[in-house]
Amino acid sequence: MPRFFCSFLLLLTANATASVFGDGDPGNGVEDQRIYRQQTTSWPALFNAVGMVACKGEVKGSGVLLNLDGRPVVLTAGHVLEAKAVEVCEYQSSANPWDRGKLDSILDVGDGTHEDPLPYRYENDWTLAAVAPWPGWRNWAISQDQIVANHSPEMAMAFLVGFDVVSGQVKAHLRCNFGSAGQTSLLSGTTGLVWDNCHSMGGASGGALFVQTPKGIGLLGIRIGSLFISESENSLPPEMGDRFDLQRHINVSLLVANIVKQ
Repeated sequence: MPRFFCSFLLLLTANATASVFGDGDPGNGVEDQRIYRQQTTSWPALFNAVGMVACKGEVKGSGVLLNLDGRPVVLTAGHVLEAKAVEVCEYQSSANPWDRGKLDSILDVGDGTHEDPLPYRYENDWTLAAVAPWPGWRNWAISQDQIVANHSPEMAMAFLVGFDVVSGQVKAHLRCNFGSAGQTSLLSGTTGLVWDNCHSMGGASGGALFVQTPKGIGLLGIRIGSLFISESENSLPPEMGDRFDLQRHINVSLLVANIVKQ
């Protein structure tokens, strides 16, 4: 691994916060490994494109700000905005509370139904909404050339950035990984899903899965949900506030490139 990237990781993982899930043993990799933006001076600017989707002042989940043909739009999980009047919702940047905008229209949604079995349902669990920014906001949007088309074997390291209901802030888990072919079989039959073992809790849906590439960090996917490794594929892990066991679950993300049709 290049020396500069090792240094980057050390800076971002310094002063890790207390665990909000795990078994109390910091040596087994189960404890919460996420950090706040304020805990490092090396937070990549690309991470600032991840924010919160709030409706009537209540945060419903995460969202990623994209620049599509010069227009700022928010991509989030479909269940974050599901059955909500978009005109009462807004995107709030994690970088600055004044960098925000009203969601003024739904541009596109996944075409699945609730009757679709998991994991196939996850391929259609997304919403793309137009943003009407507040005056003078700083646009942190990710451009299309910063979106990675697909996951490849050399992209072994991932970064998940998303909102956390426990802390009320956006947090990032670094140095998380993609997994084995055996566990990938849980996604058999799907074409736009990848899985990882990045830590997340309630509120991370719609958050960004970044990867390190030879050209730098790029956006690969958005967090959609999770699956049990050893139990029924139709079972979901515990809801927010419960402990999330990374030995029993895999986290599922949807490829952004499939949605923006690169």
